[in-house]
Amino acid sequence: MKLYGHRLSPYVERLCLQIAYKGLEDQIVLTPIPGEDLKSPEFLAISPLGKIPLLEDGDFHLPESAVIAEYIEEKFPEKPTLPGDPIGRARVRLVVCALGLYVLGPLLYMLGQLRVPERDQEMMAEKLAETVKGLDLLEGLIDHGGYMIGDGWTQADFAAIPAFFIMTRYLANLGAEPFDGRPKLAAWFAAVGESELFKSSEAAQEAALAVFLETMQAEREAQ
Repeated sequence: MKLYGHRLSPYVERLCLQIAYKGLEDQIVLTPIPGEDLKSPEFLAISPLGKIPLLEDGDFHLPESAVIAEYIEEKFPEKPTLPGDPIGRARVRLVVCALGLYVLGPLLYMLGQLRVPERDQEMMAEKLAETVKGLDLLEGLIDHGGYMIGDGWTQADFAAIPAFFIMTRYLANLGAEPFDGRPKLAAWFAAVGESELFKSSEAAQEAALAVFLETMQAEREAQ
């Protein structure tokens, strides 16, 4: 099986964390995008949406990180990443949904604006307020322990780690702090930050970020 994408994408990285936790690195291999471009004919032939991540299982191609995560969970049920009870599973899915819609959505918009010569400052302010509101919502959804939900790793943690990788590096410069007034999120981040799973993910994302920044610098110098 192949997972097309790169680890700078928080949606790809959440799946890399799930794969690593389940010990599936030899069965699901992270693979560069065909043609090295989301709009390349090679990639569009297997992914009409032109989006990452994309999972390839034989002749079957599956987009959308949330759907891929569920597919991996059903195909490899060992070391589950969803709680065993309906309420627990619903809480995990709610956290993942809240992260995507109310935190990552507006945050990634703001990061995209950083590359625009003339930013829409009014829209930037609106998106920053949305991100802060999303973080406050997240603070109310998670548990008081060392994990997002329950007493072990779940898909909620895997979705949150790459989102906070971005936030801890950029959100303060955009006008907010991810942990201010959010003790549960701060405690969660400190707890998971001690794990090898977190450290390995952070190192991979740092390496991907360095390559991205070098590429952007080279493009600016070539202009």
